[in-house]
Amino acid sequence: MACGAYFGMLIQARYFKNSHWKGMLETTWTKSGLRLLISILLLAPFASIYLFVPSTASIGIMMIFKTAVPFLLMFILLFAGFDAVSVKAKLVNDENSGTLPIDKVDKYL
Repeated sequence: MACGAYFGMLIQARYFKNSHWKGMLETTWTKSGLRLLISILLLAPFASIYLFVPSTASIGIMMIFKTAVPFLLMFILLFAGFDAVSVKAKLVNDENSGTLPIDKVDKYL
C-alpha cells in the first residue's frame, strides 16, 4: 500500500507540479462529498479485481492479486491524479490560490 502511495506522490510531483491541496482543504461539505464519491467511482474498477480471483486459488496468488495489485493501483491513482481530476471537475476552491507567501517561492528557484 505504501509503495503505491509513494509512487503516486512521485508521479504527482513530476507531472502535476501545481498541487491544489490548499484549495481542497477550503471547500464546502458538498464539494468534499462529491470528491469522495468521485474517488470511490474511480477506485471501484481496481477494487473489483478482488472479486475476479477465486478463493480456491493458492495463497500466493491471492496475496498478489487480491491485495497487492489492487492496492498498488488504487493508491497510485489516488495520490497521482485525483487532485487533477478534482480541479477539472471544479471541486476545489481556487479563489485564493497563489496568494500565500509560500506560493511565491517558486519564482525564485
